[in-house]
Amino acid sequence: MQHSKLVRIKDSSVVWNCLNGVINVFKPVGISVNNVKCSILGNLCKDLNSLETRPPRDRVLISSKNPEDNEPRNDEYKVEVVTDWSDHVLAAGQRHQICDFKFNSCHLSRFSSGVLLVGLNGGTRQIHKIKSNRLIRVYHVTGELGKSTENNFPDSVIIARAHVSHIWPDKMTSVLSSMQASHQKKMFEFCGVDIQSNAAFEIAKKGLIRPTNDSFPIPVLYGIKCVKFERPKFTVEIHAINEDTAYLGQLIQEIGLQLRSVAHCTGIRCIRYGHFTVEDSLLRGNWHLQNILSNMAMCRKIIGEHPSIIKQKNIELANASSQ
Repeated sequence: MQHSKLVRIKDSSVVWNCLNGVINVFKPVGISVNNVKCSILGNLCKDLNSLETRPPRDRVLISSKNPEDNEPRNDEYKVEVVTDWSDHVLAAGQRHQICDFKFNSCHLSRFSSGVLLVGLNGGTRQIHKIKSNRLIRVYHVTGELGKSTENNFPDSVIIARAHVSHIWPDKMTSVLSSMQASHQKKMFEFCGVDIQSNAAFEIAKKGLIRPTNDSFPIPVLYGIKCVKFERPKFTVEIHAINEDTAYLGQLIQEIGLQLRSVAHCTGIRCIRYGHFTVEDSLLRGNWHLQNILSNMAMCRKIIGEHPSIIKQKNIELANASSQ
């Protein structure tokens, strides 16, 4: 039995050619995607430049054999190859710079944290396909009962207060089940069929109903349940497509109203995006070359095992909504 042998690569150009793919990073709350981009690419440039880079290029120098001769004959020129010092790193800068990278990512707002898929170089095309494919995202959204704010988030002014002593976990579960059933019914209404009909059964048998209309993205809620309840704070797990931060904030507000109280959102954490989970995401302290290459290999394996990440077959809602 032959054992594989690890080889340490010191040439930065070889490593650069390997930086083509998708990585799964954990975006902390309070920073934008652009900050994530600058941090990742800055670390990659620093690590690549610490490896062996190419030497300065050579240039051809043609000069006279006799410098004092103002009009040399054709056979009196000297041709030599010399180092082009203008291509030295001290003159031209580091070999690998942030502008050399291609970068594309899925979106998470500054207020959100969790799984963020990033495409580097050739991986930018895969990120574009993943975003167009409308994969299901799973969130843990935290809310606080008894207070309502102007924009449904804690960075705004409080506009209403209400009692919360009448709210218990069983009532929360009942309200969330009712909301989930209402959203599932709405999905079939978008398809133009009755949820109790055989046509609805045939659509559901094919798989998830996925909206893909870019001009009018419809938020679709596939599941919602309470995973933690410590009055007045609670955490719900939400499975959705085409959602955004504002929609999740409005959803928490709707939960408070259904409970005959008020509520606002205090935190949003994406724990899964398709088959990419928060357990496999790179923390901020690990956004370095070796860890990024290992994570890229893992993501490449996940995409290979689940081709539906790149191309979905179920677009019933998109076709129906266009009619």
